Amino acid sequence: MRPRDREHRGPVSPMSRRSFARTYRAKVGCTPARMLETMRVEAACRQLASGGHSLKTIAAQCGLRDAQALRRVFLRRLGVLPSAVTNAAPFVERLRSGATPSTGPDGAA
Repeated sequence: MRPRDREHRGPVSPMSRRSFARTYRAKVGCTPARMLETMRVEAACRQLASGGHSLKTIAAQCGLRDAQALRRVFLRRLGVLPSAVTNAAPFVERLRSGATPSTGPDGAA
């Protein structure tokens, strides 16, 4: 099963996907999709900071479709291109704080 394959999950939970997403968001503070994206971007940041891999390889290893998808998610979530990541720590902290390029470091607009 591919990580991004939503339709073929099998019986993971006795509740509907929508109910699960609501319960998850109430407990964790974000949707399952947002958490998965955060984890993928964090992993990509670490790999970019360590160097030695192409964007295509990093995207595939982090569960993203291709290098273009990696670029889009970096711009949306961090406001930078993957090539700007030389030290993963500040970017991982930004992801964990909930800040986006449009909200600022405290998550407020």
